[in-house]
Amino acid sequence: MRSIMNGLDFSNNKTQKLIIAVVIIILFIFGLALLVKPRTQPTNGNEYFPAYGPAILKNSGDLYSSFDGYAQFNLLREDINLFGRKTTERFSNEKIQVMFVVSSYEINGNEIRISGEYEDSDKAEIIAEKKPNSRIKLSIKNKSNGKEIDNELTSNSKENDFISSLPTSNEFYLIEYDKDSDGYIIKLYNPTYGEEAIDYIVKGSGNTNAIDRTKIVPLENTFRDRINLQ
Repeated sequence: MRSIMNGLDFSNNKTQKLIIAVVIIILFIFGLALLVKPRTQPTNGNEYFPAYGPAILKNSGDLYSSFDGYAQFNLLREDINLFGRKTTERFSNEKIQVMFVVSSYEINGNEIRISGEYEDSDKAEIIAEKKPNSRIKLSIKNKSNGKEIDNELTSNSKENDFISSLPTSNEFYLIEYDKDSDGYIIKLYNPTYGEEAIDYIVKGSGNTNAIDRTKIVPLENTFRDRINLQ
């Protein structure tokens, strides 16, 4: 190696470019190794792991298939998370991820009754009613302290109830819920009734921000009979 270095003419431009290229390659390989290497750090059990997202449901694999897809099941998890934060002592601490252990469930038509407990904490019973447009209506009771907050649950909000009532129509427009964008579509038979349709959505949902999630599509009267309102 030393003999090779001694044989290089460092004043030569080609030699300088070669050295620079070698250094760049070495730095690139070193940086890549740092990215690939697992970033493991020793822990002492007191680290702060911020809680995020909806509750984690254990033993819920079969339960998931009882709902109409991810959107419904995620609403369930969000409200179980909210309920745990507000009615249990352990999970009122937002540094702790909400965990709910499903012990059993029963299905009766569109109604699902779930029994379980918040991990190392209170027992709870949940009644979930499946609604159209991937919505649900929930009732949750803390069996350990008797607390209920049904009127505060997201699934029981005015907008959630409004979404489950769609589609709706009259002689001037059709209003639908768009699952992909979590917004509304107004199909206008008469273009002069656009504002009325938007006002219907705002009042029905109780959410003034619903305007930002609304798309208007002009629709000729000749196509009206082709729409399947189900």
